[in-house]
Amino acid sequence: MLESFEITEVNIPNQHMDSEREIDLVLVMVEAHNSQVEIEAKGGSMPRSRPETEGYRIWDPYETYIPQLRTRIEIAPVVQYTGVVFSEGIQSFLRRIARMEQGKDLGIKPPPIIQNQDLDQWDIPDDFHITLCMGVVPEEFLKATGGLGATVLVELEAVGELEGKIWALKAKGVDSLTDIKNAILIAPNGNMYATPEPFKHGFKASSNETSTAWDLDLQGELGRVMLRKDGTPHIMMAYDRFRGMRPYAATKIRQWEPLGSSSRAPRVILVGTIGVKKLLGMKSQKLDQLAIVPGAGVCIANIIKLYASKKEISLHGRELGLMIKKVRQEMKRLVIENKAANEE
Repeated sequence: MLESFEITEVNIPNQHMDSEREIDLVLVMVEAHNSQVEIEAKGGSMPRSRPETEGYRIWDPYETYIPQLRTRIEIAPVVQYTGVVFSEGIQSFLRRIARMEQGKDLGIKPPPIIQNQDLDQWDIPDDFHITLCMGVVPEEFLKATGGLGATVLVELEAVGELEGKIWALKAKGVDSLTDIKNAILIAPNGNMYATPEPFKHGFKASSNETSTAWDLDLQGELGRVMLRKDGTPHIMMAYDRFRGMRPYAATKIRQWEPLGSSSRAPRVILVGTIGVKKLLGMKSQKLDQLAIVPGAGVCIANIIKLYASKKEISLHGRELGLMIKKVRQEMKRLVIENKAANEE
């Protein structure tokens, strides 16, 4: 019904907090939380000042404090996934492909529906990898992959996308370096080799590489690229977070187009290792290990009965509901804890 209108597109920049500060803030908040657990276990309440949070520009939790059951929290490294991990040199190589700065000469590029989009706002992972198993892997499965630290050769064989919002590279394992022809091998330092000769006697990252040197054992049996559950081994390359896409959606890709539109396109093989990704995670005490939660201290029903007996209020249903709601709001506003001593 409008004769004309104007649309203003608002692009929100992708902002990230400095990782060290983020971890520092979380640890400080956990420390303050655990201190509160100890205070309440001794019958105390929320203190007016929190020495743990001073100097960190964290909000004052006193005004929004609500008495509730709390448990101690422990922060510890937790295994996020077990999979094929790559060195920084290969990470950089894959990052350039995700940004479409490299790869066309190797026959690697996003599907056409992705290429026609503005990819500046898309999220590119900081850590390219192939997930073999989420969490801690069973010992038998880990042994079947070759074990942690096993050298893995990964060939990029197809490209796929989902709803035009995410794309990934399908991968498969290469059993050995023997008879590898028409291939480009990407070494851990990012260098490209047209023949497997430099790898046949083992490879060590160059000494000028700042990251950990990758000693590869190519004399023994290579590791295997295999998933613990049904699915397709893949490397998630980029996704459109602003249109609701998330990295795990790459597991839903079913249609894959083989890489290389020309028979001359070389096979692209990455050198990686079997490894684990650990993140700081939260462990808390189980509720069934805690003491029984004490009952309500301030009995609103008793207060209402007291005033009703003095005929100062009526006990009609709707009015009674509003009355209880207002009492609870006032208790929260005045920071009155749910303790019998505060009933007056």
